[in-house]
Amino acid sequence: MNTLRKLLSLQYRALILVCFTVFMDNLLISMIIPIIPYYSNKFGASQSEIGWLFAIDAAGLLLSTPFWGILSDRYGRKFPILFGLVGLVISTILLGFGSNLTELYIARLLQGISSAATWTSCLALLADFFPSEERGKSMGIVMTTISAGSLLGSPIGGFLFEHGGIHFPFLFTASLLILNILGFVLLLKFPSIQPQEKISIVKFLKNPQVIIICAIVLVGNGILSMIDPILPTFLEKSFAASPTIIGLLFGLATIAYGISSLVSGYISDKTNKYAVMIAGLILIAITFPFLVLSKTMLQEFIAVFFVGASVGIALTPTLSAVADIVDMEETKSYALAYAIFDIFFGLGILIGPIIGGSLADALGIKYTIFLASGFTVLFTFFLVFSINIFKKRTA
Repeated sequence: MNTLRKLLSLQYRALILVCFTVFMDNLLISMIIPIIPYYSNKFGASQSEIGWLFAIDAAGLLLSTPFWGILSDRYGRKFPILFGLVGLVISTILLGFGSNLTELYIARLLQGISSAATWTSCLALLADFFPSEERGKSMGIVMTTISAGSLLGSPIGGFLFEHGGIHFPFLFTASLLILNILGFVLLLKFPSIQPQEKISIVKFLKNPQVIIICAIVLVGNGILSMIDPILPTFLEKSFAASPTIIGLLFGLATIAYGISSLVSGYISDKTNKYAVMIAGLILIAITFPFLVLSKTMLQEFIAVFFVGASVGIALTPTLSAVADIVDMEETKSYALAYAIFDIFFGLGILIGPIIGGSLADALGIKYTIFLASGFTVLFTFFLVFSINIFKKRTA
C-alpha cells in the first residue's frame, strides 16, 4: 500500500510525465533515421543536404536552450513544457506531410526549439520535486527512458513506415504527444518558483574540468551523430538493407549504449571518471572503422554494437563528473550544469551530421569513417596531455 501511495504521489507523477516526455523526444529524433533513404530519393537530396536535416534540429536546441532556461527559472516550468510539447506535435506532423526539403528543415528547426523547452524545464522540474539525496536516482531513471526512446525510435519508425506509409509513423507519435500534454494538464500541479541566485556562466566555463568534460561530450556525441545521415545510405547500397533492418541496427547501437552506460557508471564511481572516459574514446577509435569494413550483415551488427558501447563508456561518466564540479562550488546550481551539458550535447549533434554529410560527399563514406577514427585518436592524446597539465597545476 505504501509503495502504491508513493507511486501515485505528486512527486512520482512528475517523474513519470518527465520520463514519458524525454522518451518521446528521443524517439522522434531517431525515428526518421530509417526513413532517410525515402527523403533522399523523393527530394533528390545529397548527403550534405541530409546532414543539414539532422543538424538543424540541434541548431534549434542549441540556440534556444539559454532562453528557455531563463524563462523557466523566472516564470515556472508549466509554460515551457506545454509550449514544447505543442511544438513537437506540430513539427511531427510537418515531417510526415512535408512536400519539400525546406518544409522538412522548418519542421526540424521547430523540433529542436521545442525539445530545448521540454528538456530544460523537465530536468528543472525534477530538481524542484526531488531533494538532493534522491535526485541522482530520479535522473538515472530519466536517462534510462532517454535510451529507451532512442532505442525504439528507429525500429518503430522503420516498421510503421514500411507497413503504413510515410504518414503513419508521424501521426502515431503526434497522438502520443497529445496524450502527454493532457497528462501534464490534468495530473500535475506545478510548483511555485523561488528566486534563484545569479550564477556566472563564464566563470563556470573557465573551470578546466568543465572544459575537458564539454570537449568529451562534444566529440563523443559528434562522432556518434555523424553516422546518422551517411550509414543508412551505406547499408542500403552495400547490403540492400531495408528500412526495418536499418532501424534495428541503430536500435542495437542504443542497446549497447544502455548496457555499457550501466557498467561505465558503476566503474566510474569506483575508479577515476576521466580514465573511464579516455578508455571509451580509445574504443571508439578502434571500433569505428569496422562500420565500413564489415563484409556481412552479421559483422555489421557486431560493429554497430561495439561502437554504441564505446560511446556509452566515454560519455556516461561526464554527467556525474559535472555534478561533482557543482558540488565543489559555493552555489549549488545543477540547472546551470545541465544547461551547459545540453548546449555541448546539441553542438555535437549539430556539427556531427554536417561534417559527416559534407565529408561523405567529398571523400566517400569509407574515408569519412577512417578520418573520424584518426581524429578521435589525436583528440584522446590531446585530452590526456591536458588532464596531466591540470593535475600538475592543482597539485
